[in-house]
Amino acid sequence: MADIGPSERVALSGGILWGEEILKSGCELRMATVGGRMLPAIRGGDIVIVRPAGVSDVTIGDVVVFRQADMLVAHRLVRKFGTNGAAVLVTKGDFRPRPDEPLSADKVLGKVITIERNGRTRNLTRPLPKTTAWLCAHVIPALPWFLPLLRTLRSAVRRAFGR
Repeated sequence: MADIGPSERVALSGGILWGEEILKSGCELRMATVGGRMLPAIRGGDIVIVRPAGVSDVTIGDVVVFRQADMLVAHRLVRKFGTNGAAVLVTKGDFRPRPDEPLSADKVLGKVITIERNGRTRNLTRPLPKTTAWLCAHVIPALPWFLPLLRTLRSAVRRAFGR
């Protein structure tokens, strides 16, 4: 199991089980986050509103909330596939180098729909944030492999044209 550090823990005054039960009952949950593994999208101290959601309600790029051990974790969905007739999800903190261990569909409790920071509210269900989320889920994970390729290409062009 991947190590989930304290930065993904969700601080709830009533406890983790209380938050999980609120989402399972179909109500939205407003909670504070701690840490920085979802930087730059979510910072420690941000308030997030989580809408209850199942696997059919989430798409690649959404920030999904799931329970792991004694904490709620909010990470971006980067892959969704089926195995033996059951859905499996792969999540990743935006600031983490590698994805988390795959989750079974029943672990998903909801998805973050709003982030509140410094008196401002960002709605993640509108088209621009959805596009940004897609880029975070698809482009950012490829950067460690893509950037060296661009540097090599740039060097080759400079050698070929004497720049």
